[in-house]
Amino acid sequence: MIPARHHAHEARRLASLVRLGILDTLPEERFDRLARLASTILGTPISLISLVDAERQWFKARVGIDGVETAREIAFCAHAINQDDVFVVEDASLDERFADNPFVTGDPHVRFYAGAVIHAPDGMPVGTVCAIDSQPRHLDATQRAALLDIAALVDDELARGSVAQALHDLEQSERGRAMVFDSLSEGLVVQDVTGRIIDWNPAAERLLGMSAGELGGLTSLDPRWRAVSYDGSPMTGDQHPATVTRLTGEPVVDEIMGVHRGDGTVAWLKVNSTPIHDGAGTLQGVLATFGDVTEALRARRLVNATLDTAPVGLAMLDDAYRIARCNDRFALQLGRPVDELMGQDARTLLGTDLTLGDEREVRIIRPDGTEIWVCNQIADLDDPAGRMAVVSSHDVTEQRRLTNELAHRAAHDQLTDLPNRRALEQRLGEALARGRRDHRLVGLCFMDLDGFKRVNDTLGHAAGDQLLVDVADTLRAALRGGDTPARLGGDEFVAVLDPVNHLNDALIAVRRVREAIVALADRLPDGCEFGASFGLVVSEPDDTPAGMLHRADLALYRAKALGGSAIEVGVSAFA
Repeated sequence: MIPARHHAHEARRLASLVRLGILDTLPEERFDRLARLASTILGTPISLISLVDAERQWFKARVGIDGVETAREIAFCAHAINQDDVFVVEDASLDERFADNPFVTGDPHVRFYAGAVIHAPDGMPVGTVCAIDSQPRHLDATQRAALLDIAALVDDELARGSVAQALHDLEQSERGRAMVFDSLSEGLVVQDVTGRIIDWNPAAERLLGMSAGELGGLTSLDPRWRAVSYDGSPMTGDQHPATVTRLTGEPVVDEIMGVHRGDGTVAWLKVNSTPIHDGAGTLQGVLATFGDVTEALRARRLVNATLDTAPVGLAMLDDAYRIARCNDRFALQLGRPVDELMGQDARTLLGTDLTLGDEREVRIIRPDGTEIWVCNQIADLDDPAGRMAVVSSHDVTEQRRLTNELAHRAAHDQLTDLPNRRALEQRLGEALARGRRDHRLVGLCFMDLDGFKRVNDTLGHAAGDQLLVDVADTLRAALRGGDTPARLGGDEFVAVLDPVNHLNDALIAVRRVREAIVALADRLPDGCEFGASFGLVVSEPDDTPAGMLHRADLALYRAKALGGSAIEVGVSAFA
């Protein structure tokens, strides 16, 4: 094992890492989400956001492992922070730097590693976002670019998370303080160790609806806050995010808090509170930042209010596509109780991936075996309590049935339900294409009924229509499963014989049809003579549907001239 060399500017690098104030902090969803994204995009069971300290690497976010830190001397990331590009090890067991590394020889049996450097706001490399697999792998250009993009997003989060340190550095400069405080649209409030507000920015006055005179010296315990929690219950002073951070020394992230303003309105705020320490690590106060999420929260509550009255199935999903809430109609479509659906992956239940903005129809088999079709659409929901989405599910079973029925009618004869001319030509074309590919022949039989007009005149048109239906059923029964009977109109029928080995095969099939027609005629009343004439052709090279139909029609014409109930074989189109 070959340990990594120290960075060329190791002292500056470590100082930048310390200034971030992120080591040994609690997990945060904003970093966890990026670690999951790296694992998903690269398809690896392990992904980390790793920070390389003087003697260790510490994991701010992790997927697929339990530990939170390792010794630096065995860390792959300690090598990666010295690279400008993505650091890749395709098979660690074959790399002299890592072959006897305990993570290679033992759990988690690392073979593949890919790490992209993450940076402090001053540009110093402080760690990596990395993906790890127990199988050797290759990183393609698309995956490399994606890993670099994720690293850039981590850089952005590190910069955003270091506001407290930036304020500490800038407090020596009034100009710097004013630039940071006064230019931000988010409200910022600083409390001392006793909980008194000692500094704030103009946005805080605007969002809280308080003047400078009202804010100065105010504490979280002051009754003027009249704060409420996300569920509407009163929030006591010791529950305020800033108070929790001051008493525990731990940050509070994305807490929803409602504040009654002097004009009678309620401002709903998303609050983050961060401890402020001096150089010795002693708590000096708390920085609270907050933004207005009133409109977003109103939209969320509107969605909640309309769930149960919506005419379609609706379900709210968390950032892992698990169902957080759904209405009765959504549960009814899936054939399951609402309670049973909570926490389940909507992609599994609906049998499809869910992409924002897409509409997708899927078939659902309910637990009782019944089948329905639903059209799903998913939309992003800007939810102040966390990233959410809502999926709407429309039952389109009847719509699909009607569509399929119309498509069937367009391709089938209304009386006999046999394929019509358009469908026949399509199926004949497909059969000819298969025949050329597989070096097989296709037969085509053109059939015209003999004596049908006498049946109509003698027994009436209703009996004539029934006879046509009986002929259609006779054709279905007499032909093979792969053959296609069709009605062109009147008393003309066609059968595609697919495939046949030679002309005799086709003749056998047509004779079987003629015998069935004769048996059908025997059931008619006396005086109703009835039969059929047949024109038969077999496909030739480069045949077309139109050409075959024309040759079969000519053969039928010759059969009719022989006096009926004859089978005439057509001549080759290429003779």
